[in-house]
Amino acid sequence: GRAYMDDNSSKRKAESSEKVKKCAKDLQNRNKNVVYAAVHTLVEIVEKADESCVQQLLQEKAITVITERMKDTTHTQDFQKNCCDVMLRCNQWVELRAELERTKAFQSVVLVLSGYVEDLELVKHALTTLSSLVSTAINIKEYTISEQVIDVLEKHPDDAMVQKDGFVILGHIFKQGSPQSSVCEKAYQLVLATMTHSSKHEDLSEASFRV
Repeated sequence: GRAYMDDNSSKRKAESSEKVKKCAKDLQNRNKNVVYAAVHTLVEIVEKADESCVQQLLQEKAITVITERMKDTTHTQDFQKNCCDVMLRCNQWVELRAELERTKAFQSVVLVLSGYVEDLELVKHALTTLSSLVSTAINIKEYTISEQVIDVLEKHPDDAMVQKDGFVILGHIFKQGSPQSSVCEKAYQLVLATMTHSSKHEDLSEASFRV
């Protein structure tokens, strides 16, 4: 039985490697529908990723390709949401985390925030992903992030989850160095407004307090 099981698992590994290869290739296709299908499949692959799958993702430079494709804000919301999901799951792997930081994946997520700022569902997804990327990143000195996040916070004042994630992100960025005073001033105003409104939301008060 043991040999059969080993054989099975190596067969599965080979299959998932092939899937990753195909997705990486399809992501570069000119036909957007092929690209959309590929990223959809990739979400499922990354969800169940193992060590060999991670290596394959690195080898095929899948993250680099996704980072590039996300920059086109004419893509559908669903595509961008799937890309965010892939990044969020990849960020759980140390090897992939380094790759996400190297390709400046967070900048693509910030572009999604600014390009689809009215779409609350997508904004939530992008913020959750950005929050994860920023919390593990070694060095983020890009203050455009804080401006973009502040913009989102101002656009969606009534959504507690947006506010909380937004403040968590700002807290991480400000910890790594002090931003321009205009950004600080805006963040400070937002924090004050939130402190006044959010006594009902304890975790929100705490997130804004960290800023």
